[in-house]
Amino acid sequence: LSLFSGGGGLDLGFDRAGFTHIASYDILTDTGNTLRNLRPEWQIFSGEKGDVKKVDWRSYRSSVDIIHGGPPCQPFSIAGRQKGKEDNRDMFPEFIRAVLEIEPIIFVAENVTALISKKFGKYVQEVIESPLAPYYKIKKFILNAPDFGIPQIRKRVFFVGFRDEKYFAKYQSPKSTHYWHHLPKSQSTKPLQLN
Repeated sequence: LSLFSGGGGLDLGFDRAGFTHIASYDILTDTGNTLRNLRPEWQIFSGEKGDVKKVDWRSYRSSVDIIHGGPPCQPFSIAGRQKGKEDNRDMFPEFIRAVLEIEPIIFVAENVTALISKKFGKYVQEVIESPLAPYYKIKKFILNAPDFGIPQIRKRVFFVGFRDEKYFAKYQSPKSTHYWHHLPKSQSTKPLQLN
């Protein structure tokens, strides 16, 4: 089950990894249309029907093993005002509500790394970790897109929660697939010459 699906990056990744898609939710109509064009057979809710604040998630209980999503990052991003829970776009509480109502085996949430800065330490503890702690063991780590072959500097923090301690104990965060330290310094910093 996907929340805040956007154009479907996480959705498509889970699909390629062999998971069965249940549904995607995003309040933006255009993102829903994008995902529908990619996977017309999927159940996709967008626009008003994609508003997660209006969904009773209990109907998905026992049919969803993993919930994933990237709640809007604007409340935390250094590119914005960093108003956190004072920003009406803060949807982490809605993500947490979905997890608690559905009780999946695993959840995956991603966001900007500023979320785990000192400024939002209390927020993370009160809004994300405390409500989930009685039910889930959580691993938190940062991934950087270029380390996985994506030509874009984009760091994200991931929260991966496990209801079963056995899964938690076995889980390892993804290891880099691409490395750049082998390039000579002059090559890695030299401007690209176009002919």
